[in-house]
Amino acid sequence: MSSKGIALAVLKAQKEIFSSAAPMTKITPMGTLAYLLAQSRPSILSQTVDNKSGYIRDVNIRYRKRASAGESVTDDDCSLQSEPAFYTQTLPSLSKRFKGIWFDMPTIKTFTEDALAGNSTTTMVEVMDAIMNEINGLLLDINTDLVSALTSGINLSTGLATAKTVNFTQNTTNNVLTAGMTGIMADIMLHEASVQNTDIIGAGLINNYMLQQRAKGVDQSGVDTSGLLLPSFWYDPAFTATIGANNFVVVEKNAMQFVNVCYNRAGKISGRFGTSEFGTIQFPITDAAGNSLGNLEFDIQFKEEDCPGDRVIAEAAPAAKGRGMSVIVGCHFALAQVPATAYKSTDRMYQVNGVWKYAATNA
Repeated sequence: MSSKGIALAVLKAQKEIFSSAAPMTKITPMGTLAYLLAQSRPSILSQTVDNKSGYIRDVNIRYRKRASAGESVTDDDCSLQSEPAFYTQTLPSLSKRFKGIWFDMPTIKTFTEDALAGNSTTTMVEVMDAIMNEINGLLLDINTDLVSALTSGINLSTGLATAKTVNFTQNTTNNVLTAGMTGIMADIMLHEASVQNTDIIGAGLINNYMLQQRAKGVDQSGVDTSGLLLPSFWYDPAFTATIGANNFVVVEKNAMQFVNVCYNRAGKISGRFGTSEFGTIQFPITDAAGNSLGNLEFDIQFKEEDCPGDRVIAEAAPAAKGRGMSVIVGCHFALAQVPATAYKSTDRMYQVNGVWKYAATNA
């Protein structure tokens, strides 16, 4: 059939045309998850619960409460004031997130043939791109669950666990010593931590403030901050909807730990079973803010749909999909924090857990 001089359309991949601007290649910044994976000891709990043998163990954390002021006496009378005791912290129950992805038989057949032949073809790349494209939504749900599970302790400057309002002043003629980052750093010291050993997670005005420091080297009051060592910052847009607009948290390093457990191992279920192949996988993931999330491990199941039939995708009406393969990627995880009872009730740090919530204003 003649095209009458009109060229037929050519299908090109979006990422080939738009490169890094293509939406399918973007991984939304997930500051909370990135912060947890970047901790100096992020895997101690995970490796204890899941030592990769396939057997999942219950783990409790034992600790002692430090002595507080007022427990000593002024008389040399051989009296006893305390007996060191151990307390136990139980880890929170694991949360679960799964994402199922459908591939038709022609795609899977070509993918398998290419893999067996050792070829990295367009089909293999497309399959992996499709999985990575779906991983973004799964990661966002995991990150939001972590933000929701996050618990802030008492802020000694207010005596409350609710957000403390801090104002980043716009008036460059005033240097308010109790406002903005100065007030936050004073709070950090009040809680027996150091600025160098704390991080900030959040979005909104606090993100704007941190960007300004990097860009100009001066703060809103006109003070030169080029030599000021600020807490590390983790941008997380999930805070706006989950915690509140312009809310953020200051976290002492290692005060929050990420527990990542996989079940698809020997001892549970691994390898071939029925019409499925079970295993674990780590994806080379870097979000749009440049944070590497590659330490996150997933359970993965390749389920062969060897009988033609209808499939239900995203709660839609069943549709004829024929033969193919379902790829189910899952993650079991939890957020572990310092307990509110870590200090004695007589301790000045009672109910402090290394996480403090703030609300930023800009007036």
